[in-house]
Amino acid sequence: DEVYSGAVSGPTANDIGFFGVGLLPELMQAPEGMTFVMHHASGDLKHLAWAGVPLHEKYPYQDTLILSHLLQENGDHDLGSLVMEYYADDYKAIFKAKYKLPQDAPPEENKAYNAKDTHYTLRLYELLRGGLSGEGVPRSLVQHVHSLQRSLLETEIAGIAVDRDYLMQKGVELKTRLAEIVPKMRAMVENEVSAIECDLWVKKIESYKTAKYRAKVQRPEFNWNSDDQLHTLMYDR
Repeated sequence: DEVYSGAVSGPTANDIGFFGVGLLPELMQAPEGMTFVMHHASGDLKHLAWAGVPLHEKYPYQDTLILSHLLQENGDHDLGSLVMEYYADDYKAIFKAKYKLPQDAPPEENKAYNAKDTHYTLRLYELLRGGLSGEGVPRSLVQHVHSLQRSLLETEIAGIAVDRDYLMQKGVELKTRLAEIVPKMRAMVENEVSAIECDLWVKKIESYKTAKYRAKVQRPEFNWNSDDQLHTLMYDR
């Protein structure tokens, strides 16, 4: 298999090198102090770690997704939107309109698509870093947000240990307790709950055009797990 994300391999940002899965461990042999640049780095780094290549443990990295958030909080931060905004290249939308999955595309077209991913990620890094500097955003803040992301990343990679038996037992206890409480709650607001049920019933009936289907509509039961219905009960009724 071929890894369809690459690295800048030549003197210009247009020279993109692709490599096979077998070469992934060689990423750990990169020169000391090298900074890796990615977009949505946590996704890449997580899967690399699961593949036995814990890149984040050895090398610093910069995430253009984070840089974009810091520069302009409101807006779309996915790679396609950023490339369209700054470079007016709608290559992602064009590619996805043609192919449901990347592997559906011919190899050469797939490589060209991913080469653009790599090319634009580096260009965005340089552009966004310059923008942050121009706005006076301190480098310490950029580093701090990356540190927070790394903490979450390490949690995702390692997972969280849970006591399954304890949770299953608590789940049974909660269900039993809820079965006791719900009838008591309903009894306290029976008239209001009944009114809400009738309103829902009428709306459901009116949604059908024929008498045949309207006659089959069953009266709904108030759902205590529904935010909308609880809001209606608490604030309207």
